[in-house]
Amino acid sequence: MTAPSATQPNTVLQVESSTKHPGKGVITYSAPQRQPQTVPVPVTAPAPQQRSRRQQTAKWVVGVGLVAGAGLLVAATLAEDVATGGAGIADDPVSFGAAATMARSGWAMVAP
Repeated sequence: MTAPSATQPNTVLQVESSTKHPGKGVITYSAPQRQPQTVPVPVTAPAPQQRSRRQQTAKWVVGVGLVAGAGLLVAATLAEDVATGGAGIADDPVSFGAAATMARSGWAMVAP
């Protein structure tokens, strides 16, 4: 005979009268061992992003513009220093830092 388990849902217990104590009203309960079922889980990989020719061209134009702008910023900073006789040197670290960031971003966009 079988009976539902009170402590484990979805489990059925096997109910038998005890063979160790015949005639004494002892009942034994046992849960049959079930083999775990493996369920395959589908995994979908994201499709690689394909950029259109127009997007690639736009990205390249912006990258080249950033690199060219960085070069112009460095040239303008040096020209300012020469024109002011060195008085404009205070803003050089900021200008060179901005130019380096522009150049790095531009090269990252141009590189394949």
